Amino acid sequence: MTLEAIYFISQIIAAGAIVASLLFVGLQLRQSDKTQRALVHQSTIARTIELNQRLTDAHIIALIMKAREPHAAWNADEIWQMRAVIRVIVLHVIDMQWQLRAGLLDASTFDSVLTVTRGIFSLPGVRICWQMILPRVSASDRALVESLLLQDPPSVGASDLPGMWQTLATQMYPPAA
Repeated sequence: MTLEAIYFISQIIAAGAIVASLLFVGLQLRQSDKTQRALVHQSTIARTIELNQRLTDAHIIALIMKAREPHAAWNADEIWQMRAVIRVIVLHVIDMQWQLRAGLLDASTFDSVLTVTRGIFSLPGVRICWQMILPRVSASDRALVESLLLQDPPSVGASDLPGMWQTLATQMYPPAA
């Protein structure tokens, strides 16, 4: 075998090694992208769960129930608490919107969180408190909330959750005759 033949064989092997390394890097990038998306999804779900757990605190439930009535009397502490709840929810939605636009969060997860959040933002007390917060909200965040969270018409009056429960229980599991 001549030196020239050895040189060509070594060039072919080198080219093959470069192609193999590029394929490997491509696979690593693809795996890294999947891992990044999974981490973002997991952190979004964890934050949503934590937020929902906070919303089940007795004093927050009392605020939410009070927010169902547009003419309920609110004291300053309750207003400050509701403002804080609204700010946390809005920041969560803003962050999720950013993740969605960046391609790091799937539309299904985003839509599922928005559905619940729209229900909260349909409460008259939440909408009144949102109006109080508006002067301190950027125009882009205001537009985002108005386009995503204020789509549902305001709900008026307290719903009968125990009655709804009983109706569904009877429909789903009729009493034995």
